[in-house]
Amino acid sequence: MKRAVIILALVFLFAIAILFLTISWSASGNAPQFLAKKLPPPGNYSSVTYNVANPQPFVGGKVWVWAFQNTNRSHHYLFDLDDRLILGELFNGSAEFANQDGTKVLCCAAGPNLGSLQEWFAYAETKLSRGRIRHEVNWKQTF
Repeated sequence: MKRAVIILALVFLFAIAILFLTISWSASGNAPQFLAKKLPPPGNYSSVTYNVANPQPFVGGKVWVWAFQNTNRSHHYLFDLDDRLILGELFNGSAEFANQDGTKVLCCAAGPNLGSLQEWFAYAETKLSRGRIRHEVNWKQTF
């Protein structure tokens, strides 16, 4: 009897560890990342647009553009209007606003950044319940 309780406890702890690792790995890598690379404008896109609601879309001769290949695939590029080159690509997010000289950009992230244990448990419960249980957590934003 005592051996069965120990084995069940170990199996339970192992299952919790696997669940923790699975959810942690699926949440990692969601932070927006900018990859600087100079490229000529690529073709073969069905639509190319920029944020027309932005009060200053063209900061320092540069603009953030969204290029759509199809309905599920989009790319976010920093485009230099003077040289007509792509200066880099933004992954896992989209650029919303930039400061006056374009050195800082406010990004909209693709997923939550799980910084605290409370945020991790809220995210895990939402994922495990397939969205039926949702928690209002104050997600931290850093600039």
